[in-house]
Amino acid sequence: MKAWPILLFLLLATLVATTANAQRDGYFDRGTRHKNIYIQLRGDNQYRGIHYDQRFKRGQLHGLGFRAGIGSTGLPTLFRNRNTVLPGLTTFPVGLNLVGGPGPGSFVAEGGLLPGFATSRFVDSENNIQLGAAEGFNLLGTYGKLGYRYQPVKTGVFVEIHYTHTYFQTQQSYGFIGISLGVGFK
Repeated sequence: MKAWPILLFLLLATLVATTANAQRDGYFDRGTRHKNIYIQLRGDNQYRGIHYDQRFKRGQLHGLGFRAGIGSTGLPTLFRNRNTVLPGLTTFPVGLNLVGGPGPGSFVAEGGLLPGFATSRFVDSENNIQLGAAEGFNLLGTYGKLGYRYQPVKTGVFVEIHYTHTYFQTQQSYGFIGISLGVGFK
């Protein structure tokens, strides 16, 4: 719980920076919305994923926006006696984000939901026979993210370094430092 004051301070700093920049004109054609497509290692998708991010307000790099993605996590294969469990998890993080800063380099704060689709296969390893399978879709938890992003004014390389903390429905929570790399465009 000691991390909450720091997270709250960073969120407020981002809000102040965004409000101060709201008075400036946009950096490019006001008829378009800025978008980013990128891959992410670690973070809210738990391991790796691909994401789409867009601002709500036309003609600005900063302000309120949304993000949606699809990711997968590397789950270990489990062995028990001569049986093998082959798990899989696909995540679909969706969230609202706030980008604040005077130019292409900005702070970002985000919060969202983490739905997921899990599968498991149970195999008799000696005889290579499938003993059973299970699958299901559920809301795994929620997440919060704080970080720094560099996005191009028009089109170019997008980079983000962030800290993501995920709160699962199982009362567990994990924090990850992640990196995103992709392309930004209008």
